[in-house]
Amino acid sequence: MVSNAAYYKTLKHRVRNHEARIGILGLTADGLDAAVRYSRDGYTVICIDSRDFRVESVRRGISFSDSVPDIDLEELVSAGRIKATTNVRTVREVDFLLVFQEPAATQRRRALDIGSEFKAVSRHLKRGVIICLEQDGERQSCYDDMKGIMEAGGRVYGVDYLLGTFSMALKSGGVSLV
Repeated sequence: MVSNAAYYKTLKHRVRNHEARIGILGLTADGLDAAVRYSRDGYTVICIDSRDFRVESVRRGISFSDSVPDIDLEELVSAGRIKATTNVRTVREVDFLLVFQEPAATQRRRALDIGSEFKAVSRHLKRGVIICLEQDGERQSCYDDMKGIMEAGGRVYGVDYLLGTFSMALKSGGVSLV
């Protein structure tokens, strides 16, 4: 098994060369925007969501975000830069997992619980994955919740996973952690 230091050194290289694989958990409008932005930057993005209609929309190149034109999404999907699935096991393929939540008002209406979504994927994450919450607001509370889920599954922070901010990792060419 590769040591964590060697893994993160390799990951830093993969980020700099746009070879890192990015997972988006939660196909919200913000999640789709991020998928398009990072795939345009040269990364392969795997979008994971339990809602079939959102996954099918992405697969067909039909945007549900005002800032993503259908033609742009269709082009990135056709090129294989963006993939969408309900299969939580595909999370094994990602180096970074960016977690997106619906805004609170929408969350209440749809009863979408990112905690249950995260629990479903957490047991399939590969060792060394960096989990990122890319939204403002209750970030520390969400990190604490995710850390609790990981620890309840027997995962050790700093060994099996890290919590970080992907946008900062891109800016520095390295990995920024909380």
